[in-house]
Amino acid sequence: RCGASSDVHNFFDEDWDEDELLSLEEDLLNDLAMEAELRAEEDARLYQELEEQQRREDEALYEQHMLDGVPCPLCGFGRLEHRESELCCSSCIEMRVPLMDRLLTMDDIFETLGFAECAHRQAGCHSRPVFCIREEGMGLGSRLFLCCEDCGWSECTI
Repeated sequence: RCGASSDVHNFFDEDWDEDELLSLEEDLLNDLAMEAELRAEEDARLYQELEEQQRREDEALYEQHMLDGVPCPLCGFGRLEHRESELCCSSCIEMRVPLMDRLLTMDDIFETLGFAECAHRQAGCHSRPVFCIREEGMGLGSRLFLCCEDCGWSECTI
């Protein structure tokens, strides 16, 4: 026989008095209570971390919402602005699209982007499309497209 097996066998063969059993039970209950307390403290700490992260994200979203202008369709953080004959983002360098119509207002641009998303949705696809920059041939330069990998949608928006 293995030594560990005989130790277990001896443990159960011993005669235990009631005080020893009560003491053992109390030790086990204390250990379980301590484990539960540690687990509860860890859960509370994780919950506080998640709550703090959510607060920071909500704060950033609120600050974004309070900004004037049209959000950049590429990065979502900056705002679109006219720079000479280009439509650019105040934050990212990827958003640089030549404007054919210099009289195009930010409201017109906002509507155009919204119409493109609605057209995609009305075509029957419920996936979320993304805006991307593509180079057009024949000297037209960069263009802003709305694309969907799931359905293959590709529409030049600006």
